[in-house]
Amino acid sequence: MAVVPNPGDRLRSDRTVYTIEEVLYKGDASIACRARDEGGTTVFLKFYKTPSKFKPWFRPYLEYEKELNKRLQTDPELCQKSVYATDLFVGKMECNGSPVGGESVVQVFPFVESGITLGNILENSIASTTMVWEQRLDIAMQLAEIVSLLHANEIVHSDLKPRNFLSVPSVGKRYGLSFSVCDMDFSILSDRKAPWHDDPNQGYVGSPGYFSPEHLTGATPLPASDVFTMSEVLCELLCGKHPFASVFAEKEEYENRIKSGVTDFAGAAMPFADGKPHPKLENALQRALSPDSAKRPSAADLLVVLRDESNPSVDTGRPTGMESVVDAINRLEATVRRLAEVLEKSNVKGDTKHGRRSKSR
Repeated sequence: MAVVPNPGDRLRSDRTVYTIEEVLYKGDASIACRARDEGGTTVFLKFYKTPSKFKPWFRPYLEYEKELNKRLQTDPELCQKSVYATDLFVGKMECNGSPVGGESVVQVFPFVESGITLGNILENSIASTTMVWEQRLDIAMQLAEIVSLLHANEIVHSDLKPRNFLSVPSVGKRYGLSFSVCDMDFSILSDRKAPWHDDPNQGYVGSPGYFSPEHLTGATPLPASDVFTMSEVLCELLCGKHPFASVFAEKEEYENRIKSGVTDFAGAAMPFADGKPHPKLENALQRALSPDSAKRPSAADLLVVLRDESNPSVDTGRPTGMESVVDAINRLEATVRRLAEVLEKSNVKGDTKHGRRSKSR
């Protein structure tokens, strides 16, 4: 069993010594802390109760995670759009200079100050209703691009949901927010069997409300599974409604609807946030929510449809002259200021996964 850390406890890697400053959350599989390395840099440190050192896949898990992080960092585009581990090792907690407890897998990530997730935005009624259609479409394209990059590098996220898309202010984006994907500690390499695959006590990771049919049938999640769960998120973003929201409270019915592909939009047009029909986009999303994984479009296909829906001026998002740079900075400052005001008024705080407050899986 992993030791619960206290401020002042330490963990040593081959690179540095990390000093715990605050325990941010204690989940079923891991404990997350704000820590500081020897150079004084604040980091988000996560050490795992699962797998324990008694699991046969304890060491293989470490190597699997190293390969996943290597892929995230090797692709120059994906590197900019994902939160990957900067240090990954097996360590023991030290209290007053003496080791306590057993060995645990440890991952260290950049600490994002005041990080806001897409989940924070969508869950806040004021913030979500102030987004214009073009901004929703811009965010949707960012999500589809991220997922298509993951799949191009043979990575299946397996747990896509609004809270796993982290936003940061960006001058280079027309609407002032750039999104990255996070929480990939139990993601899958599609060309390699996961170390925990044969462990009957360890299933594949997913979240209630954002399951794919494969999650519910016990199958190994596929790139098409990510497409399904991403499309659940896209419906919330573009329609203001989750496609299975009406049956959330009824577990059996919820699971049956996902397996059968009967969404809340069945028999009616999707209620897009701009009040207009978007037949090509609707068709793509309906296919993405098919219970048959073979019938779903790829993330790259969805990205093409989203780009076709977008106005060219929205799609570029990059200022071309000095006047545009000034406009972009002004938009960024206004976006961040407006979002901060909205969240403060409604008493919504950021998550603390990677510097955001949230409940662990």
